[in-house]
Order: sequence, then structure tokens, then C-alpha cells
Amino acid sequence: MTLGEQASLASADAGPRETGAHGSAMRERFSWLAELAGRYLFRHVVINDAAVAKIKDLASRGTVVYVLRQRSLIDYFLLNHVLRREGLPLPVFANGVSSTALAPLRELAGKARARLGRRKRSRGPVAEQHDFCARSVARGRPVLIFMRGRRGAARFARTAGSRVGADFLREVVSAHGGGSREKFIVPLALFRGHSFKRRETGLSAVVYNAQEYPTDARKLFTYWWNRKDMFFTVGTEVVLSEFMERYRGELGDQIVRRLSRAVQIFLAREERVVLGPALLPRREIKSLVLENEEMAAAIRTLAEDSGTRPSKLRKEADGYFEEMAANFNGPVFGIIAYLVKKVWDRIFSGIETIGLEGVVDKARNYPVVLVPCHRSHLDY
Repeated sequence: MTLGEQASLASADAGPRETGAHGSAMRERFSWLAELAGRYLFRHVVINDAAVAKIKDLASRGTVVYVLRQRSLIDYFLLNHVLRREGLPLPVFANGVSSTALAPLRELAGKARARLGRRKRSRGPVAEQHDFCARSVARGRPVLIFMRGRRGAARFARTAGSRVGADFLREVVSAHGGGSREKFIVPLALFRGHSFKRRETGLSAVVYNAQEYPTDARKLFTYWWNRKDMFFTVGTEVVLSEFMERYRGELGDQIVRRLSRAVQIFLAREERVVLGPALLPRREIKSLVLENEEMAAAIRTLAEDSGTRPSKLRKEADGYFEEMAANFNGPVFGIIAYLVKKVWDRIFSGIETIGLEGVVDKARNYPVVLVPCHRSHLDY
């Protein structure tokens, strides 16, 4: 590789320039307040060393397109902080967000003067975003795509559905033929180390349950609460040329839908690994177990064979369920976990795990049944 080619690659992979950058470009410099908040909230966020090395390798070989599930200024700020800290390519564009709130005061003043002197009418924010995204990818610059918008926000009502990300992935696919560099779609997922995925209200919903569509204020509180226990997972990249070659007989919109689905599947699998299945309320589990046609047929058959009334058998099944089924209580569990965490860390500090990576890998794609040698509350 010549020095000119190396310089070209470095220019393509570098972070956005502060002057003339898009309003959503991630920043090398924050305001003093944003810098202080980022160091306090996000300095403990973990991203695996192997994942960092992988992103750097992809950036040296092509254009990186980061993908996150839900549009959020807090997640954007967090990712900006982590990418900058690890020396990874900073996106020059992100759909539906602005980095103005993170900018130094001097730069804000300069932008205000420039805006006052600008008289040219624009095509509109949505059209401009699509144009800039397409141009950036065609030039080999990294971008960030949020797959979904914020639910319930009136100003984003038209784009709050799942099509938000797909529309911008369409720009990436369209730009693929316009440049010589490969495009890598890299899904990212942010998790807390102690998460309980249950749809309920109360303290557990506020502190432990931000996986649906929380507001930025709620996310900020959640991240502050869990500031020492958060991490990013980096998914298997989608090599766009290989993906398009695999489905070369299909139309562009069909390829975009497949690509969007592949990203969503990764995010769902990572949630399954980290969060596990949704913890449904006990009454819902009871309804699923006892109030279905298979159970009704089994009770009828058993009643005919034994000469017992079906209502009596149903009551007996109800008793078995009450004896066996757990009744998870999020607030109580959170309080207990907080009280015993320091003791727990000392008790289990010397334990080594062998082969757990294989279990994690299987959990991404299949249901996993853990079988302890005997029942013990301490063991599980």
C-alpha cells in the first residue's frame, strides 16, 4: 500500500472535522459540562478489547456503518464517549439526533452567527439527512444508523416506526456501487450488567427496566444508577458485498428488508443472552400453563379414566402450579441484590468458569436449559 493510499484511508476513517461537519457528527471535543458528565457517567462502560480490535480492522478495510436499536441522545452521547476513548472511527452522521448540545460554547456561538447569515432555503431536514448519509457512505466515511425512533414523540411521529433505520440502510445499499471500499454493517447493543426484563410498574421498572422505549430522562437516571456496570456488545458484521451477492436476484427494497431483519435478529439474540426471556407476571404464566386447549384435553382424558370430576382435577393442577411457580418481585430483588452485592463479590471472587463461552454462544441461537446437580438457592 502506497503512502497516498494510506493517507486516503486515514482520512476516510478519521472522526468528523469540527468545521463544516454535519450537525449530527460525533465529536472529538465536548463542552466542559458534557466532558464532566461523560467522565462521571460513562468512564466504567466496558467494550471488549477483541471488539475494539475488530472495528479498527474493519475500518482499515472499508466503511463502518454502526447500527443501534433505538434513537436516543443519551445513547448517542455514550457511544461518542466510548468510541473516542477507544480511538475508534467517529461517525460523521447519525439520523435524527444533533450533537449541538455537546458542543463547546465557542463553537455554538460560531454556528449561531453562520445560521443568521444563511439565506438559502434547504430541502428540509429529512431530505438533507438522507443526502448527507448517502454522500458520506459513498466517500467511505463512518455513519451511525438508529433503527427505530422514539415512541410517542410528536415531532418524530412520521418516522417513529421500524422504517426509520431501513430508510437509511437503503441509502447505504444504494451507495455501495458508487465507491470502491467495502461496507461493513456493525450492530451495537448496550446493556447493564444487572438487568431484569419484566414489564411492570414501580421501582423495578424505573431502575431495572429500560429495554422497551424509555425517555432520555429515564435512560439518564438508569445509566447513572448502573454507571459502574454497563457494557457494549458488538455483533458479527454484515459484509455488504457478500450480502448483496447472496441475494443478487432480488430487488433493492427486498435486500434492504433482509438487511434490516438481519440487524434486528442480532439485537434480539444479544438481548436473549444478556437479559434472558421476559419475566412475565405470575398470573400470566399461570394463564399460559393452565388455560390452554392441551391442558383442558389432558384434564378431560384424566377425568374419564379416573372417574374424577374435571373441576377437582383443575383445582389440583392449580395447587401444583402454586407450589412450583416462582413469584419474582423486582423491587424486593433489587433491594436484596444491593445489600448483599459486596458480600457476594467476596464469597465468589475465587471462582473460575470453564466453557461458559460456549453456553453464551448457544444462547444466542437456541433455548438453553441449565441443569444443576441439586436444588439450592445459594447455587443458582
